[in-house]
Amino acid sequence: MYVPSNKELEANISEKVYDSFAEMVFLVRSNSYEKRSCFKLVNRFDRIDKCSYGALLDFSYYCSNSSRYYKNEKAKELIKQVVTDIDRFINSYEYFLH
Repeated sequence: MYVPSNKELEANISEKVYDSFAEMVFLVRSNSYEKRSCFKLVNRFDRIDKCSYGALLDFSYYCSNSSRYYKNEKAKELIKQVVTDIDRFINSYEYFLH
């Protein structure tokens, strides 16, 4: 059975999540509060251990809570997409996450 390395795990989740973040940053340019909030999410994601099951769950929960403060509906949808991507990632790699 193939066992992915930590670098592969990090690359897989980062690629999906950063795509949504990039789109979100572009979308919320006009609203300074939402833009700051979005960058806070990106910075927080940068600092977590992407191979840690608990850290990913905490981040997913944080995203869900923060999305209710956004006025831009598309940005809210993108945050939901980030949460969905993380959940899918956790489900597909749960065995390997520590």
